[in-house]
Amino acid sequence: LFSANEVSGLVQKQEAMGLSMGYQMAKVLKDEATGMKLMVVSGATKEGDWKETHASALPNMFRVQRRIFAEQLELRFKVDGTPDKHTLLALKLDPSVNTTQEDGIF
Repeated sequence: LFSANEVSGLVQKQEAMGLSMGYQMAKVLKDEATGMKLMVVSGATKEGDWKETHASALPNMFRVQRRIFAEQLELRFKVDGTPDKHTLLALKLDPSVNTTQEDGIF
């Protein structure tokens, strides 16, 4: 399987999601896993108490988990750079995706 086909296959089984959406999902997950700021929830209420925190303030086990998760997303789904030709074609055929060089997703 090509990189993004793997995530698409997994997601299609559950949500009937196409290749372009699966690729975008993996890309967003990688961006979130490598971001320096994140939202942390605590509290016993249904809504919880949300606050923005810097990634360096997280306990070490969470920093390691985020690093490994990002590495695995890149290793398995190749979300950095230009996608393979099949994924690129799926993205170009998806009318909800802007692939122009000026304001596209690349």
